[in-house]
Amino acid sequence: MICTKYMADKYFTKYLLIGIIASSIDVILFWLFYNILQQDIFLSNAISVSSAALFSFALNSLYNFKKSDKVFLRLISFVLVIILGYFSGVYFILLLVNFFGIKAVMAKLLSLPLVFLLQYFLNSSISFR
Repeated sequence: MICTKYMADKYFTKYLLIGIIASSIDVILFWLFYNILQQDIFLSNAISVSSAALFSFALNSLYNFKKSDKVFLRLISFVLVIILGYFSGVYFILLLVNFFGIKAVMAKLLSLPLVFLLQYFLNSSISFR
């Protein structure tokens, strides 16, 4: 029921499209730093998530929720939601890699829907309210 309510929300589709682009940035940067530059999972995820998060905040503020007031407070709230999503994502990635033997990039991809729904709920309810 809760998922259906948010999927019918007028902001959900734009948030999803922005999220798809941001997730692509996230995965590409994660792949680049982890596979090509051979950085560890934590650093690779930190760089990819923070880059995608700044992109997402800018587009969601300007084009989706159209909120230009209290930018600093909204950014702080958005960052706190991203931090929660980051740790949820890292935990899920490590769980899949260490206990189920799934490759890191695949685990990263599998973590995205979980993190997306968590962050949409919190951002639409708090950051862009």
